[in-house]
Amino acid sequence: MSSTHSPRIAIVGAGFGGIGMAIELDRAGFHDFTVFERADRIGGVWRENTYPGAGCDVPSPFYSFSFAPNPQWPWRYSKQETILAYLERCAIEFGVADRIEVNAEVTAAAFDEATGRWEVQVNGSTESFDLLVCACGQLSEPTVPAFPGADSFTGHSFHSAHWDHEHDLRDERVAVIGTGASAIQFVPEIVPQVGALHLFQRSAPFVIPKPDRRYSQLHHRLFRTLPALLAAERFGWFLVSEYGQIALAEHPSWLNFIVGASRWNLNRAITDPAKRAALAPTDQAGCKRLLFSNNYYPALAQDHVEVIPEGVSAIGPHTVRSDSGLTREVDTIIYATGFAAHGFVAPMQITGREGRRLAEDAWAGGASAYLGMAVPDFPNLFMLYGPNTNLGSGSIVHMLESSIHYVVEAARAFARHPGARFAVRRGRHLLYDSEVQRRLATSAWASGCSSWYVDETGRNANNWPGTMSEYRWRTRQFRIEDYEALDGGADGPAPSEERETVFS
Repeated sequence: MSSTHSPRIAIVGAGFGGIGMAIELDRAGFHDFTVFERADRIGGVWRENTYPGAGCDVPSPFYSFSFAPNPQWPWRYSKQETILAYLERCAIEFGVADRIEVNAEVTAAAFDEATGRWEVQVNGSTESFDLLVCACGQLSEPTVPAFPGADSFTGHSFHSAHWDHEHDLRDERVAVIGTGASAIQFVPEIVPQVGALHLFQRSAPFVIPKPDRRYSQLHHRLFRTLPALLAAERFGWFLVSEYGQIALAEHPSWLNFIVGASRWNLNRAITDPAKRAALAPTDQAGCKRLLFSNNYYPALAQDHVEVIPEGVSAIGPHTVRSDSGLTREVDTIIYATGFAAHGFVAPMQITGREGRRLAEDAWAGGASAYLGMAVPDFPNLFMLYGPNTNLGSGSIVHMLESSIHYVVEAARAFARHPGARFAVRRGRHLLYDSEVQRRLATSAWASGCSSWYVDETGRNANNWPGTMSEYRWRTRQFRIEDYEALDGGADGPAPSEERETVFS
């Protein structure tokens, strides 16, 4: 790396974003970085979510790093343990495993205007860095609604992201609250064990057949000897995903086939008229996350499974009560109630210039970031899988690689201008955010349903309104003109002499 100064970089989180960031920094010649992981093992959501049946609904040849194809995927749609093993192998093979500090929780980070560095609190100690990269993800903090009486429940309960593998569900009466992407994976796995299952469903999701298949030894041999075949499968799913993303974001009518596929999937498995009616979606296709499963509806067709098409109003010592007052006695409650998807850097406390707090001040009206990565008044801070970078169709790993490339370019700019403070221009950020929200307003996600994409103010802070190709194009270079470059730090003027400049 030809530079005058190699910045010291902190990366928070060791999932796909953090590991990918570490690998690309190392490949670019930036070696002074540390990945902080609060758990005792890397993996992010693929470490945390170990519930039965946990897996990815994006084909593995596409849900993987472009620079690390894996010819040994056992299934087209891999399970949790396989994805976790892949990520751990990437960290080792690309030589970044020794840069990861596990059991290292970052609780806060504050920008020091005198030095132009980030003071990062890790396990009670403070370390200084030139650049801070938050790779916390959008689905890292499980959430459980405050149901009245939940504390009085005397049975067993847990969130699906904190699955209790020691608890025996055999012959128990189990309540499952929620019908999102996790529930449709674990419900078919536990139905054969339980004595009765009561599924509380606020709204029915669209569940379409999953084109899964096992890769044979022949597949593995061909993928290994003819890498172009694996690349072709990856590219094929990229094209399919781009179609889906265009449909969701710009042409919701292109999703009409989803309605037919979901109805066929439902009708072939569920014969009971009442249960079929309860499971029939009423929202516009794509408004909520589209789900893929071949065994969810057959599991719900079992006689000992009850679908209650209502939310939960209260929980008692032994019971769960629905909105209309239906009460069911249960032994165990499994919360499939999702994650705090709008935190992005939670539970860290991030403080920028002039004591401005990220969550409480900058995001008081809803989370937003330029290109999903940078926020005014927070110099040299970048986020991976930040606001408005989620996809309704496609691979988040592809989006992460685009963001990672952008951050590497930012590190190169910092190396050319030691001590610089790159803060995205407020006007540029506002124009970008206005464009994103305007485009989202006509998407399928804005058709009126209640989903984790939309916060309590009605703002969609999660989804990207374009294609993966568009995002890749827009992040292809770090544009200095989009940033206020505030000279300072060890190689610049004193804090009292700070001035706004634009580096050329």
